[in-house]
Amino acid sequence: MGEVTLLIAPPRAGKTTALLNYAREHSEVGGWVCPDVSTWRMLVEFPGENWRIFQSEKQDNTTHIGRFYFLNEVIKAQQNRIKALQFQPQPACSTWIIDEVGPLEMREQLGWTTTVEELFQLDQQGQLNFDLLIVVRMGYETAFQLRWPFSILRLESLESFQNRHLELEKPKTFPPITGLVLAGGQSLRMGQNKALLRWEGHPLYRRTALLMAPSCKAVYLSVNPAVMTDYPDWPCLYDDLSLRNEGPLTALISAWQNLPLANWLVLSCDYPTITATSIRELVQQWDGESPMALRSEDGRPNPLMALYPANLFPAMKVFFRNGGRSLRIFLEQHQIKLIELEHPPVSVDSPQQWYELTGQQLPHRPL
Repeated sequence: MGEVTLLIAPPRAGKTTALLNYAREHSEVGGWVCPDVSTWRMLVEFPGENWRIFQSEKQDNTTHIGRFYFLNEVIKAQQNRIKALQFQPQPACSTWIIDEVGPLEMREQLGWTTTVEELFQLDQQGQLNFDLLIVVRMGYETAFQLRWPFSILRLESLESFQNRHLELEKPKTFPPITGLVLAGGQSLRMGQNKALLRWEGHPLYRRTALLMAPSCKAVYLSVNPAVMTDYPDWPCLYDDLSLRNEGPLTALISAWQNLPLANWLVLSCDYPTITATSIRELVQQWDGESPMALRSEDGRPNPLMALYPANLFPAMKVFFRNGGRSLRIFLEQHQIKLIELEHPPVSVDSPQQWYELTGQQLPHRPL
């Protein structure tokens, strides 16, 4: 018979961080944790730490409470995952996290209501064969216990949970990485600003930044000052207008002029199929010192999905002053590590490519 623990703590107390560390350190833990990135809610699936965008702007196929909208497909995916688990005689995950139960469930009967109800019925039938760790919004714990009186149910504070399960955080020695989303291209083939095309409830620039955030200490957009009003909701670094416009090369030099000690993870915004898992896979292959780039189909480095350590900044300034124009050529002049991803992302440059990927026709909207 599985045990059920309700984790209770006030907002902003560190529940999400504690749960992320707990799931990372225990391979037998599954489920999902819902951290905020900037002002947007994400969902992280365990095991495997797969980050997914959960919150979106208002659109079809979303669940909303107040001013917040959540993607129904993500909720459904978690319901299917936990259903698959309950049919395993010996589940691979002995503990399953559900984050979180609050107003959406207790007032609106939405969100994780169906999942918790099905688990409660299993418990009443004596068939719950794994433990549950359910995060409950403070103030709703009594209502939860009255509605779902699980056979073995206890409440635990965040402090108690941390003392039982988490070691002291080890100091990080790996150089921090800062993300740079290239959103300042001219998009001539697309006929409109690619960065503003919408996918999974977000414009591509924001979607890319959200997925980069778990692997970076901070993420910035690289944009031309002429279009700064298109990006009101994310920190921007603007192209230096005193430099000749050489696209990504100018963007990276401008970013380094603002943050000269940054190790830049550079990613163009026009990869709708990129995932947080692929970004983490890329970052984990960095040695902490050398430039690194995804290998293109022609075997050359892809400068729009690459990691530029801070020690390259002086050489890049010299390259630029001497008439250099191409980031790819610059990378090829240095000892660079080329990597491959299990699922390389696909970029889009034209309305036809966008249609083939998404099934969406783009309206004619001149630049």
